[in-house]
Amino acid sequence: MKQEDLHRMATVVSDSNDAIIMHDLEGKILAWNRGAKETYGYTEAEAVEMNIRDIVPESDREAALKLIQKITQGEIVKSFELQRVTKDGRILDVWLTTTLLTDKEGKPVAVATTERDITERNKTETALKRKVEELHRLATVVSDSNDAVIMHDLEGKILAWNRGARETYGYTEAEALGKNVRDIVAEPDREAALKLIERITQGEIVKSFELRRATKDRRILDVWLTTTLLTDENGKPVAIATTERDITANKQADEALRESEVRYRSLFESMLEGVALHRLICDDEGHAIDYEIVDVNPAYALQTGLSIEIAKGSRASLLYGSSTPPYLEIYEKVARDGAPASFESYFAPLGRHFQISVFSPKAGWFATVFTDITERNKAEEKQRAVLLYTRNLIEANLDPMVIISADGLITDVNGATEEITGVSRERLVGSDFSGYFTEPEKAYAVYKKVFSQGIVRDYPLTICHRSGRTIDVLYNAIAYRNDAGEVQGVFAAARDITEIKRAEAEHENLEAQFRQAQKMEAVGRLAGGVAHDFNNMLQVIISYAELSLEKLTPSDVLYAPVQQILKAGRRSADLTGQLLAFARKQTIAPKVLDLNESIGGMLKMLKRLIGEDIDLAMMPGYDVGKVMMDPSQLDQILANLAVNARDAISSVGKVTIETDNVEFDDSYCLAHAGFLPGQYVLLAVSDDGCGMDKETQSRLFEPFFTTKPQGQGTGLGLSTVYGIVKQNNGFIAVYSEPGKGTAFKIYLPRLQSDRAVVDETPTHAVALNGTETVLLVDDEEALLGLGKLILEEQGYTALAAGSPSQAMQLAEQYAGVIHLLLTDVVMPEMSGRELFQRLSIQRPSLKCLFMSGYTANTITQRGVLNEGIHFLQKPFSVEQLAVKLRETLDGP
Repeated sequence: MKQEDLHRMATVVSDSNDAIIMHDLEGKILAWNRGAKETYGYTEAEAVEMNIRDIVPESDREAALKLIQKITQGEIVKSFELQRVTKDGRILDVWLTTTLLTDKEGKPVAVATTERDITERNKTETALKRKVEELHRLATVVSDSNDAVIMHDLEGKILAWNRGARETYGYTEAEALGKNVRDIVAEPDREAALKLIERITQGEIVKSFELRRATKDRRILDVWLTTTLLTDENGKPVAIATTERDITANKQADEALRESEVRYRSLFESMLEGVALHRLICDDEGHAIDYEIVDVNPAYALQTGLSIEIAKGSRASLLYGSSTPPYLEIYEKVARDGAPASFESYFAPLGRHFQISVFSPKAGWFATVFTDITERNKAEEKQRAVLLYTRNLIEANLDPMVIISADGLITDVNGATEEITGVSRERLVGSDFSGYFTEPEKAYAVYKKVFSQGIVRDYPLTICHRSGRTIDVLYNAIAYRNDAGEVQGVFAAARDITEIKRAEAEHENLEAQFRQAQKMEAVGRLAGGVAHDFNNMLQVIISYAELSLEKLTPSDVLYAPVQQILKAGRRSADLTGQLLAFARKQTIAPKVLDLNESIGGMLKMLKRLIGEDIDLAMMPGYDVGKVMMDPSQLDQILANLAVNARDAISSVGKVTIETDNVEFDDSYCLAHAGFLPGQYVLLAVSDDGCGMDKETQSRLFEPFFTTKPQGQGTGLGLSTVYGIVKQNNGFIAVYSEPGKGTAFKIYLPRLQSDRAVVDETPTHAVALNGTETVLLVDDEEALLGLGKLILEEQGYTALAAGSPSQAMQLAEQYAGVIHLLLTDVVMPEMSGRELFQRLSIQRPSLKCLFMSGYTANTITQRGVLNEGIHFLQKPFSVEQLAVKLRETLDGP
């Protein structure tokens, strides 16, 4: 955009007295200047919540909407008059100048309007028209020179006809006498004329009116009549006398004058520049001593702050006092030379600067056009300040900024450019800009692209520092042009993104770790679900196998096969236990553990596990904090990691177990995915074995993933470790490279104080049978039948229900005492825990034993068995069920 265009735009959007409003194509107000606030009374904060229709009176809204549609459809509707309604309900006449705003593709996006209140101007114009008409009628009535004077009787017969009548209508007196007055009335007016005569004769005062007459040569004249009713001595009407004046020429002239005045007044009133008409006041010797303001337009009043009423008729010496500009000398010069004059003047009372043009339409009269240049002067001053500010801003900018000439030479740089290149400003200026990039040809091609497209944004290039260091940058450039639109050169800036690219690489690594964690979470949920369903089936297999063995003797042919079935079922149960550990759904009984003490007690067992060829070393930390976890889980972790380390060592090697206290803050955790702020106890198991590549590490904790030959591993060892650590609110990190060994680092939350945990395994009663009544609830049909069979064989009365609703119905119908509810946890309709709560209301003494293929998670918090809750993990043996039944029934 050209400088002068920017200047004009700044002048328009400045603190104008005119209302400047911008709204989108739906009418929502987007911008609202001070002039709009003063004109319509709404603050900017109120206006931007409104629609442009809200300030249009109801009667004008439809027309206003149609005008907006015309503008947005490309039809030029530059200026028009419209009514607006102010905040306090006043209706204003407003003159609008519209501008359609478009985006860079030329698509309309908004409408800007400059609006001026012309309410008072319209009132003044209307009053002036009325006054002119009144003066015209007065002049017509009082003037009777050369008027036609006619007298006729009440029937219309002409009785008298003067010279003026003859000259006006062309009939001689002899021709006129005896005619009827209707004969000289133009055909269209005859009926109206007869009615007027009738009204006059009836005594109604119709003093003057206009009528059209027909002349002898058939011309139609517009005539103004003044009537007098003549009576006899008794007051009876006998005749009518009319004084008639031909006003045809006057009407034509008046019409032309009115049209001229309307055009002049419209132009005068609508001019955006202030205009004032002056008349010189001279002394007795003819010397100008002052001037009188004869007329001003609304723009003058707005610019000077003087109302039209005060300005009109005022003398300059009284209006402005001693600060009056030397107009008299200027007026005399304009009158003497006959040429207009133009000058700048400062009005001290108003604090405004004006460009004033003076014209002399006739001797002693002058017209002055006031162009307020206060804002222009401010804008120019502001522009000078902006140029200085811009220069300082460029210099202070941390990004390198360069101005390049049309031939590719650097003409100016800022300090940041010196820093990024390592070259001084003196050497940079005048050199080829492309020589500072690692790929000069690519940089020069981008530079030429700016010439053709005008702008280039965020183009990646690499700058070569004088020291040889490279810096990745995003190159931005825009062409600058002269007034003719010719490209003179390029203004370019570079943003150093070296650190950003490094951070992006780190972010991608963290993203990969996060995706891996999500995958492990999903696999864990799948494993837990599979284990649950599998446990239900294993419960059927194991229990029926145990019942069958009770009916067989070792000599029976089926005894050994059933034993194998039972053995396979128990091994499968162990496998699902590992899956549940990975899924963090195994039942646990945590205790306060000292890792140094607990691990020390396992060293002999671990040495036997990994073999004599591998050296096992323990490096305990000093004053290591306590952790809360199930001791059996610690055993699982150490056993699995020791076996994994043994398998990674081909012959002889070393396995090291370490403990320590560690603490992570927020900043460390932000840079290490999976780490959480807090205090932890470190358990590290490392080996000097074969190590692992990145691909293997990415799948390390997936269930059933193994690098061992088929049949030599289940792939659940490290999955179990992962699940145990997560279940205990810890996290695990693996460090390994091919040929350099592996280190597993486990971080478990450190207890702030020791807490005792009661062992969840109570001593069971010796007697395993019973005679009580047990309500059995399970939605698995096979398990329901099996459970009923086991209970009845142990002497219990079994009430079996396949759903919670059946159980509630049985409990309501059964008349005897129900001692125990044996229920699955996860069922349709409601959970086992909710069923127990409902039945306890009816039977307060009822006890409950929960069972599930999941874990105690469903009825407790985080898989930890709460005190007082009896729970049996599926699959279980007949003996385990018997023990739990007696434990629950005989307990408190």
